[in-house]
Amino acid sequence: MGPIGEIILMIVTVLVVGSIIVILIVQNIFFALLDIDKSIRKKLNIIMPILIVFFWAFILIVPAQLSNMKDKKIQEKRYAEREAARTAAEPIFKEQCKKSGEQIYRTVENVDGVLLLKIWRGANADNDKPLYNDPQWEYAAWDVAGGKSYIGYFLNNPKNSMGYSFVDVRLDDNQIERYLGEYHGSLDGNLPDMVDTELNPIEPAQYAITFENNTDPALRKHWIAGTTFKIMDLQTNELLAEKIIFTTVDKSSADYWRNDRVHHCGIYGHYEEELKNDVLQFINSVLKPREQKY
Repeated sequence: MGPIGEIILMIVTVLVVGSIIVILIVQNIFFALLDIDKSIRKKLNIIMPILIVFFWAFILIVPAQLSNMKDKKIQEKRYAEREAARTAAEPIFKEQCKKSGEQIYRTVENVDGVLLLKIWRGANADNDKPLYNDPQWEYAAWDVAGGKSYIGYFLNNPKNSMGYSFVDVRLDDNQIERYLGEYHGSLDGNLPDMVDTELNPIEPAQYAITFENNTDPALRKHWIAGTTFKIMDLQTNELLAEKIIFTTVDKSSADYWRNDRVHHCGIYGHYEEELKNDVLQFINSVLKPREQKY
């Protein structure tokens, strides 16, 4: 029993014992005034504490039991509704998965840098908090770190030979911020000091990467989320490739957008590192980085 349970038990004990003592004192004073027979007093002194115990049991236990029964019925109703929704979601998810996968229309060799038209705002995205328990969470389909970490994904990484010499980012005011250097990963989601920045480079990257999150209410009510990644040539206004993924919550778990509780299609992997690398490998297969010498 924890500290709170011990305090509650002490309060209940004080109430019951205190009530018995007070009532017995009042009762015996009353009996003395009325000159009640001693044999009757003795019987009443035995019966009264028992009645007091039953009284407090009724006051304290019965309402709690009724409340628990009510909560249980509410939980059972929610579970039944969730199961019905998920059963209905299965064919819908399978239908959406027919649209998933990769389409590559053209590849490019020896790419030095890329332009990110938008920044992923997933888990650990600066000050943003992931809304794992919200079916409308925009970034539910690809549960990886966002913010500065997302920018770092595209920089040179000697550990996996993926990434580019520089990454341009389109800011909210349409200015371009360039990041240069190497990214070895960061637990706090920040870029290391070795990464330099430059505002409005003379020649922004020709090839752009963006994404569109599927927030269709008809899908989200069934806990189905989707994202389309697009790679474009800004000089020719050409779509070079696209990758469509869908995610849904595991039928056997509580409603929660977490990698260990969801199913994916159009993407390989189950955990953050796998999901991140799958998308990066797709992008690298289209925009092939220039070989780096370390």
